[in-house]
Amino acid sequence: MGRLATWVATLTVVALAPGLGAQSMDDTVQRAAATYSAWAEKLGEFTRGIEFDEEDLTTLIERYPEMQSLDLKEAEWSVTDPARFDDNMRQVLAEPEYRTWASRSGLDPEVWLRTVTRISSVYMIASIERSRPAAEAQRREFEAMVEAQCAQSDPETCRSMREELAAGDAMSEALFKALGKLPPPTAGERALMDRYYDQLTLAMGEDEGSPEEGSWDDSEEYSDPEE
Repeated sequence: MGRLATWVATLTVVALAPGLGAQSMDDTVQRAAATYSAWAEKLGEFTRGIEFDEEDLTTLIERYPEMQSLDLKEAEWSVTDPARFDDNMRQVLAEPEYRTWASRSGLDPEVWLRTVTRISSVYMIASIERSRPAAEAQRREFEAMVEAQCAQSDPETCRSMREELAAGDAMSEALFKALGKLPPPTAGERALMDRYYDQLTLAMGEDEGSPEEGSWDDSEEYSDPEE
């Protein structure tokens, strides 16, 4: 991490599932869902009462490179632990470099942190909504691939592939349910995000990840993990 952009990146779901240990698939899905739900609640609490406007959004787009260049301490950060969310935010607010940068830029350090977190949460909602049709199409393609390979596989391999598909469905459903923990965008925020979504995506660059990443690629053959 090492940059202020780190806590913007935590508003994606990418880092939530790994590190759950050797558990059954059901346990993994349930724990990841519970973790994300608790994390979303924390984020909602932190941004309560905040509504961004056009100036906030354009300021973030313009100043994102500066924010990204800030060298913040990160040793205690844990993006997968909702219990650390408040500590993480207090740590950012206590960083002299961040406070100096914000003051020099004419921004209130705490209000700006909450505002950017709010923008990022709405961006996450918009990203997931935009990617859902493609994700559903890829899911159908993968299901067809699984069934085609099942016709040529032994029952145990076929069962494993179908369980993997079901686990992906469960994780996706858990994600959409957890989104309900976030304060929904106002009509004004949604209109602004629709207008500036592409510019914000470009400003944040490829390092932030994307909801489309990690999707099934039907060019890859399934391999039995037991082989």
